[in-house]
Amino acid sequence: STARDLDVTILGYSPLAEGELTGNKYTPFQYPTGATIIYPQFSKGFQLLFYSIASVLSLLRNIGEKYGRTPAQVALTGWLVAQGNVIPIAGVKNAEQVKQNVGAFSWKLTDYGLGKLDEITCP
Repeated sequence: STARDLDVTILGYSPLAEGELTGNKYTPFQYPTGATIIYPQFSKGFQLLFYSIASVLSLLRNIGEKYGRTPAQVALTGWLVAQGNVIPIAGVKNAEQVKQNVGAFSWKLTDYGLGKLDEITCP
């Protein structure tokens, strides 16, 4: 990536895309509510957006099942931290999310898994 080439570290604000990459917060029929709807990705085209990331969510789930991790844990450390120049700032709303985030940092994704995620997210 350009940031890596320039030796720049990225602070990943909302690395789980306001919950989209958790795999359980939204569905094509369960739209965001509250302040979250001001984000562009949650505008009128939410269903289209959801379907466009369905393959990413599926891969996050599959990898997570293999390692006993959640899709969010795979996204946070399996992929983002593995980039080497990304520090994800994941928000939390409850104790369970804190546990999930802490658990995300106790494992490492294989090169094969990293390659698959890169392949699907950076065509």
